Amino acid sequence: MKQPCEIIVLNILPNLRAQLAKKLVEVGLTQQEVSETLDITPAAVSQYVSKKRGHRISFNSQIQKKIHQKAKEIKRDEKEKPINLICTLCEEIKNSDTFCKLLEREKEEQECEKCKYEPICEC
Repeated sequence: MKQPCEIIVLNILPNLRAQLAKKLVEVGLTQQEVSETLDITPAAVSQYVSKKRGHRISFNSQIQKKIHQKAKEIKRDEKEKPINLICTLCEEIKNSDTFCKLLEREKEEQECEKCKYEPICEC
């Protein structure tokens, strides 16, 4: 079974970046500005926006709303790198049903009887 941090890196972060990149474009940043702001390549932004990558999971409406709010915050203060905002969102996602569902799917794939990460996800 994958470690929780591995699940975050492989699933949550790419999806979070994709959602945030898409929202930043929606609030008026160019793909080049999004690339510079998120410190990712323009090609990655293009793929995120066109849903070619980073869309394996979906976040609940509460997390999606927060991603939209963070995009607006980033647009207002373009000087500040959004790493703290991304970390905050990631923490919230770790405490959400999305993370528990990913752990459950991982557990089902391994045919485990009990979630090894119960203290983390409170499944």
